Amino acid sequence: MDTIDVTALAQMGEPGCNLAGSTLLFPTGEEYEIMEIGVAGGMSSSRMPTHQLRAVNWGVPGVGAVDITDGVVTVWGSTQWAVELQLKQLALEGIERTIR
Repeated sequence: MDTIDVTALAQMGEPGCNLAGSTLLFPTGEEYEIMEIGVAGGMSSSRMPTHQLRAVNWGVPGVGAVDITDGVVTVWGSTQWAVELQLKQLALEGIERTIR
């Protein structure tokens, strides 16, 4: 499968495009494999406890990705719909955010 730079995620597909199996490349150089539809995942580092990466394959709405570093939240999505779902998920978790 493909490696997708998260900063170019919006150009990767239309709603309904399944990116499962592709790898997201974050600006930090870290990589994360997109899981099957409906599966959310994330990773953090013991070296940087204030750093966390997340990704969700929302299915028809697309794929969303999040970088949370020192309270600053950056959100990307393959569609605006996926970005909105990521933001709603963060709000449900009560995550205070400064969105870039």
